[in-house]
Amino acid sequence: MSPWPIRGAVLVGLALATCAGAAETSANDARANGDETAPAQATENTLSLDVHSVVNSGHVGAVHDLQYDVARNLLFSAGDDGTVRVWDARNGALYRSLRVTRQAAQMIAVDPSASRLAVVASDGILSFSLSVWDWEQEKQVLRIPLKDAPLFLRYSGQGNFLVYGVSSWQSLVILDANTGVPMQFHPEGFGIVGFAEISRSEKTIMTYQVSGRISYWDMTSGDPVRDVPTIRYLSHIRISLDRRFIVGSTGSEAVLVDTLSGAVKGRAAATGEMSLDISPAGDQVAGVSTAGGGPVAWNVGPDSFLPDPVRMDQQDSGDSFQFVCYGASGLYVASRSGAISELSASGDLRPVGQNVLADITGIDARNGLLAAGSRDWIRIFRSDLLEASHVPSFVHSLLIENPWKSAVGLAFLSDTSLLVWSRDANAPRFALLDLADRDLPRSGSTASARPVMVRTLPSGFRAPLVDLAPFGDYLIGTETGGTVRVVDLATGFIRFETRVPALSAVVAGASSQLIGGKNTALAAGGSLLLINTRTGETVGIPGRNVFTWDLVYDPSGPSAGKPVLYSLGVDARGATNLLFHEGASFEKETVIASDPEEVLDASLALDPATHVLFASLGRAGIVSWNGVRATTLPSDYATWRRLLAHDGLIMTLDKDSTIVIMDETSGARIAEVSLFIDGEWAVLVRGGGYFASPGGDAHVKVYVNDSAVKATEDYRLRIESW
Repeated sequence: MSPWPIRGAVLVGLALATCAGAAETSANDARANGDETAPAQATENTLSLDVHSVVNSGHVGAVHDLQYDVARNLLFSAGDDGTVRVWDARNGALYRSLRVTRQAAQMIAVDPSASRLAVVASDGILSFSLSVWDWEQEKQVLRIPLKDAPLFLRYSGQGNFLVYGVSSWQSLVILDANTGVPMQFHPEGFGIVGFAEISRSEKTIMTYQVSGRISYWDMTSGDPVRDVPTIRYLSHIRISLDRRFIVGSTGSEAVLVDTLSGAVKGRAAATGEMSLDISPAGDQVAGVSTAGGGPVAWNVGPDSFLPDPVRMDQQDSGDSFQFVCYGASGLYVASRSGAISELSASGDLRPVGQNVLADITGIDARNGLLAAGSRDWIRIFRSDLLEASHVPSFVHSLLIENPWKSAVGLAFLSDTSLLVWSRDANAPRFALLDLADRDLPRSGSTASARPVMVRTLPSGFRAPLVDLAPFGDYLIGTETGGTVRVVDLATGFIRFETRVPALSAVVAGASSQLIGGKNTALAAGGSLLLINTRTGETVGIPGRNVFTWDLVYDPSGPSAGKPVLYSLGVDARGATNLLFHEGASFEKETVIASDPEEVLDASLALDPATHVLFASLGRAGIVSWNGVRATTLPSDYATWRRLLAHDGLIMTLDKDSTIVIMDETSGARIAEVSLFIDGEWAVLVRGGGYFASPGGDAHVKVYVNDSAVKATEDYRLRIESW
């Protein structure tokens, strides 16, 4: 999903309908002379355009929050895939996608006065953070670590303050929305605040305390203005558009409360935790169990709730919903699968956000090649885009059926050979794809390419693999249970095997030497060890980490030409450390970078051409180490779950299965590759354009000056593609 709005766009292919005819004539003349990649010339009209393209796909995994922006008619959603998505409520299409965290995006608040939103990210257990994003520019503005999960999160009416509460005494926190600096606001007797709302004038703040009080306070002095008793222990609170009512859940009831008097204006049985909301007119309340189920809706009477039979019918829709939010014309509901729909007053369910991205389980790259595998198929790309060309001229691809219909791992053995293995709950199966004739016929040719030869290989492994790495003619694999085997690639013959409890990663070192990483909480000894494949002897390597899960061995090193080892793990304090090991037995250890939190999904990648190491360690970007110093490549997104590095490029597999291609030196995004469930694909490139397979157009939306264009294909790059 492209975050690159541009002005003065240089588009390849068909000229824009709004551009001057000179640009179209220039491009057509060039194509008539055989130049398929000639761009249209920028004109005075194109310089005023603001263009961005996006893949129109929903969340992968559960939606945790929905917020509707009345003034802009936009719907904001936060999900388990670490993204916040902005939907155009007029046409139900994706407008922006922000990749904000490798954790789950749990809670959001939208600034009503600017293109800002606040996001709470969490692993659901120990790690919590608050970040502020400019959603138009798709850039992070602030990031603040949190000790606990907030009970709520709200912007003030004019956007000057950001307020949240935690489960502790004096729990209310008011931040300057521009700087993130807390305001000193602690009136006497303040308890746990379950919800707060700042007036439109920003002179008064209303708080709901879970002890059962609604209080109003002067924002400047902190003096009390009004205080009324009300019902206790409300959670999942939402406020009406006019701020007159709040609705919340007690665990057994949904309750509507008058914010001025504290009086209960309606209640209905609603067992368990409930996501609730009040309609814009204040005449209806809707809810759904956060455990999943069908939505319920009540019409608000003078002092009671009356069931709405039309929306109640959706309990039999067959879908399981988790979250509700009212929009201008209907009720938005989010299902457990991540799909978002709009439920109209007449009971019609209109899809808004459905996931169309294939679940990519394995990727690899080599010399202009990129392979990605799902449970259904394996697609292989060849393009000059993968050779650091920022203006690609061609993309060729192959689609091969997955022989096992299961999750797969991939590894290029050469430019013409791709190893594929199954990653399900059984012992792995292996196949070799022969890509010697991967150069398919050129566009418009009637010739046919020889089908890719898929050769099944014998397997010497006995259990599912935790880790696998090709090494010459051998495979080095770590099975669940800690058994490591060195297996002949062609015959499946086991050359070496040993068992090391809690082993999580193994790499080949010098001759007859393996290096392993393990979890000392499950097995005694250090987290690093040397394994002699001739004798079976294991020797510990001293180090600070108590759990090591990723290793990279570089036989020539980044500068001195000596073998070095890199490891990624967690120490006894819970900090994640990227370490550099030198010496005959790697006994000399240096900290390259460290994060105070446990970042258990961090990974390493070494570019074999440059010997530069990359680590997805920090929340702010990717750590780069050239053997002398570490730098952080700035990044406006952080949802990666695997890194690759090759030929001056970094490729990341993100939580939503998008593959992002970045420049190794600057960290700038060059392209984003999306592979769809239906087998089609699209690549969004810098400058706002895209290229795609014949059916990939259907999944791409293009916006010009914030308006969706009807003729999306006008922005499709005319390059050699099949």
